[in-house]
Amino acid sequence: MALLMVSLFRLEAQTGTQAEQRKWAVDTARWIEQHPLDKEVKGRAAELLKWWTEVPDLTLSVCPLLLETKNKKIAPTVVTQALFAAGANLIEHPDATRQEQAVAAVQSALRAYAIAVAAEPRMRDAFLDGLAKADAEGKLREVYVDGVIASCEAAERSKKQKS
Repeated sequence: MALLMVSLFRLEAQTGTQAEQRKWAVDTARWIEQHPLDKEVKGRAAELLKWWTEVPDLTLSVCPLLLETKNKKIAPTVVTQALFAAGANLIEHPDATRQEQAVAAVQSALRAYAIAVAAEPRMRDAFLDGLAKADAEGKLREVYVDGVIASCEAAERSKKQKS
């Protein structure tokens, strides 16, 4: 089981203009999505994660996305891709709602999953197949994302009340 729990990540650039850095982050997230099993993924993902943790002017607030996959071979791929896609979505659509960001994140993770499964069928996972089916039917938000966001918001309210 993989659990993606992302609360707050701060994003900042290392070199180049802000626009160039953000373009690099989006392009890298998309490259990783399209090449989930490539031997370069680990290095590129590490660079991108480092970049995100150093950027002070963007805050990525992502509700915990429960990507419960029983297949430990695919779990790191989909969890990481969901995170990177949420960041790319924030850069490209800064006014997106939490639901829109979550849908973009899960859809990107599902695209990476489909590519990985096509190359390595043993990475197939029933939970992710169910999400892919819901997405293909245009029901991903209704079937999955809205419930995740509602749970996240309830947990946030509870945490605030306890503080």
